[in-house]
Amino acid sequence: MAADQQPLRRLVSVVIPCYNQARFLGQAIESVQAQTHRFFEIIVVDDGSTDDTVAVAGGYGSVRCISQRNQGQGAARNEGLKHVLGDYVVFLDSDDRLLPRALDIGLRGFAAHPKSEFVAGRCVGINTHGVQQRTRHPPVVERDHYLRLLECNYIWTPGTVMFRTDIVRQLGGFKRTVSGAEDYDLYLRIARHHSIWCHDQVVTEYRQHDLSTSRRPMQMMRSSLNVMNGQRSAAKGNPMAERALREGIRHWQREYGEQLINTVRKQLRAREWRQALPSLIGLLQYHPGGFFHHACRKLSRVARGHKPESLDAIG
Repeated sequence: MAADQQPLRRLVSVVIPCYNQARFLGQAIESVQAQTHRFFEIIVVDDGSTDDTVAVAGGYGSVRCISQRNQGQGAARNEGLKHVLGDYVVFLDSDDRLLPRALDIGLRGFAAHPKSEFVAGRCVGINTHGVQQRTRHPPVVERDHYLRLLECNYIWTPGTVMFRTDIVRQLGGFKRTVSGAEDYDLYLRIARHHSIWCHDQVVTEYRQHDLSTSRRPMQMMRSSLNVMNGQRSAAKGNPMAERALREGIRHWQREYGEQLINTVRKQLRAREWRQALPSLIGLLQYHPGGFFHHACRKLSRVARGHKPESLDAIG
């Protein structure tokens, strides 16, 4: 067998962390079992769930299920990593699904780009019921991956990525201090020193629902900006990296700051003072420009003669 074809018959490990997502877990497992590439193992990590996660995983004879006390998604992925036997690993969220050729496409990417430490594709959105949604994709990033990742995380969900197992272990796995953006942090740490490759084939269905981590703007803004701060020393002295880092900070402030401002509006209108206070403090800490912009806009409306509404304090 030619050297560039070696990955095609390698074992791929799929780690599925799960916390109270039993209703979706079976679909995630079955999407792996339906792969055209048949050399795989499935490891489910029950992160202290209080629902039927263990029972669902146990209903599939070939699935290894590991339980731990609730420690968060990053810790659950790291626990799964300890048990991985494959040379390649995919971290599939328990509410997402792989498309049938996902593993095959990832391995062929490694065969064509043998110096890459991970291969990343695209995803299509699905709703709670698993129905695909129209999904627009930006152009594929073909070069300067580290700089482009500093500007924004163009890898939308970790299930689109196939890693070499060794590089994830070498870097210590996922950091637990950036909950919600652990995958983004890992992409940056790998892309900073190593080659990666991205392609335009859709390999994953990315489910959006009310309990998705991406729907928690305060957590996501805090963790994304902490990831950015972790890259300051790496970018220092490199004008292009410093510029990309500044753009990335502005991007995450815009991305989640507006969501958080809308959340605060609703909380204040509903007189949910205790819930609104942490959000206001978070805005002042992580997005002060956005906070004062909206406050000034409100004052301007009052100055123009609009009746002030105490329950619409920052909108």
